[in-house]
Amino acid sequence: MSEEVPTWAHLRARIHATGYETATGTMRWASEGGEDFYGHQPLHGSCTFVHQVTGERWRVEDDQGVLHVQDGEQAYVRDADGAMVHLRGLSPFVPDGHPWSLFGNPLDRQSGLFTTPSDFHYATAPAQIVEVAGRRAWEVTLRPPPHKEHPLVVTIDDLTGTILREVAAGGAWVAELTEFRPHVRIDPALFMWAGPFLEPPPEPPTPTGRARIAGMFPPGVRPSPEELDRCRERRTITEALVAALDRRSEVLEAIAGADDPAAAQVAVAELLGLPADLALPILDMQLRRLTRTQEHNVAMGTRSRPSLRPGDLRRSRDVWLAAIPIPRSP
Repeated sequence: MSEEVPTWAHLRARIHATGYETATGTMRWASEGGEDFYGHQPLHGSCTFVHQVTGERWRVEDDQGVLHVQDGEQAYVRDADGAMVHLRGLSPFVPDGHPWSLFGNPLDRQSGLFTTPSDFHYATAPAQIVEVAGRRAWEVTLRPPPHKEHPLVVTIDDLTGTILREVAAGGAWVAELTEFRPHVRIDPALFMWAGPFLEPPPEPPTPTGRARIAGMFPPGVRPSPEELDRCRERRTITEALVAALDRRSEVLEAIAGADDPAAAQVAVAELLGLPADLALPILDMQLRRLTRTQEHNVAMGTRSRPSLRPGDLRRSRDVWLAAIPIPRSP
């Protein structure tokens, strides 16, 4: 174990490296609720997990039974009614009260946690040595970004780089491992689901532009000029994000070739033919947002609380085009 205090950049790199192939453990969580708590799990509880890094295989159980099983291609997640629902992909939607609340989902980890400067990114002081789940660990406090009130306290295992604890919102959210056993032998059958399951319901048809906008307001209420202005602003931002997704490779090249963030903003704006201020939401995207399976998360400001289904972003753009036209100059 290192005797020197590691820098935050070094600890972040160790988080990304995932210093184990297999692990089991127990996580507890406690939340005061509110809109930041996603899903149907209780506000306080615990769960056990089994994880194999290769193939991103997972099994998570709580006092209600199996919450999530996936073998790398097929996933099954328990819904609010207690039924297992068949999903596909490495990162299905899971509720808080799941180890991904602590570790991040597989796509988060592929792109790198805490790498977005506009979110929790900068440490406020050197790491402090602590103990969590009987393991030597390093605790780091991350400065809150402008849109957050409180810092985030992250505790990282000294041997494996695993996140052992997070404390957010001034203590209103806590998730921590009470047991953690890396490098264990695991039965591959644990990642298979042989019980009953449901297929997810088909996506409902997208309403027309007028119906979509009407649904934003109570019956009989006409939107105010200020509300229409906010809709127009959202429309322009959505168009900018869709343009970046359509030319993601060129956007990445433009950013990589820039000398600093200001130059990157100018380069992206020129590439996409956008005003400079509309390049900022694009620069704030994490790299995983540019993957084809993550388009539905582009507009979200959190790691694991998506509210849009795949394809909604482009349909949203079409709704704004149809329903909130931007006035043209004569």
